[in-house]
Amino acid sequence: MHQSVVEQLLGRLYGSDLGEQGFAPFFNEIGRVMRSHVVSLQGHDLEHQCGRIDVGVGLTPEWLDLFERSVAEHPWFQRGGDLLLAHGIADDEGLTTDRELRGMRFYADLLQPVDISHGMALCLNTGPQGQISVLTINRNQHHGYFKPDERRLAQMLLPHLRNVYALHQRLSWLQTEAQSFRAALDHLDEGVLLLTGNGTVLFANEQAQTIEADGVFMRCRHNTIFAVWRADEAPLHEALSRALSLPVAEKVSLGLHDHQGRLAGSITLCPTHRMSSNLWSESRMAVMAFVRQLAPRATPDMAALRTILHLTAAEIRLTSALMQGASLDEAAARLGVTRNTVRTQLRSLFAKTDTHRQSELLRALLSLAHV
Repeated sequence: MHQSVVEQLLGRLYGSDLGEQGFAPFFNEIGRVMRSHVVSLQGHDLEHQCGRIDVGVGLTPEWLDLFERSVAEHPWFQRGGDLLLAHGIADDEGLTTDRELRGMRFYADLLQPVDISHGMALCLNTGPQGQISVLTINRNQHHGYFKPDERRLAQMLLPHLRNVYALHQRLSWLQTEAQSFRAALDHLDEGVLLLTGNGTVLFANEQAQTIEADGVFMRCRHNTIFAVWRADEAPLHEALSRALSLPVAEKVSLGLHDHQGRLAGSITLCPTHRMSSNLWSESRMAVMAFVRQLAPRATPDMAALRTILHLTAAEIRLTSALMQGASLDEAAARLGVTRNTVRTQLRSLFAKTDTHRQSELLRALLSLAHV
């Protein structure tokens, strides 16, 4: 077998992602090289004559269910199990004749429907009580028994397969931890997003997905978080950069508006990259974002605001514009005044509501307008 083929296979193998499904690219590649259309990772308990297929290519879910119910009748494991344990590799040549195999119920029920006539198994791991993990490579009658050069390739790959499989087994707790962590987030009433440093969404809990569907935020086709209202886009990504650049882990909050510019919710970005490491299940996460949605409210009672805060007519007009999501420049244009006039009115609103920031002012106004 040409060295470049071996190097390509090893590249696929060592590039496998954590988790059983990460083996699929390698399975596809070795299937192509070995002229085999069905490749799978299986676990067997020889003592109790049971087994399962953890992941495979070329198989349907219905076939997998039937396999688990019928695996005790597998002729190649019945007759080649000792050979597999002794040498680490075994194939079907010499285990059954072609005529004998085709007369078996196991062949009629499982092998024939997926066009399997020949198979090879590589033992990746053995347990203390007869459990074994194997990689199986299967092909049709047209390609015949495995050739000497294919057996040599399998022998060459075997130690690498065992190393990678052992590593995946040791690190499998990371995947379990990630699944448990994310499942726990789904039980929160608050929307939670796990983000990379560039804003890619690694995970959105159920509440965050609901808030997204309601139009508080969105994702682009590359799964990066985006603001619904265009004016929020730059501030959102500036806030993300600021959260990552702070010398200590401090949260950064930002209001989010809907497509009409009305305040719809908020997002709080909490950097985690200084705490994350490759030993944690969420090592790619740089920011945990908490998304909140404003509860649907009735039309603000501007008359009540005027009475409670003793607002002037100009201040009421500015308040109405701000509560509709307008920026200071947009409010100035809408009201036909200068930006300096708007800033003067804004300082008066700060004083009357005992607030210091525009976000605090809006929260106070929204609260008072719906008393």
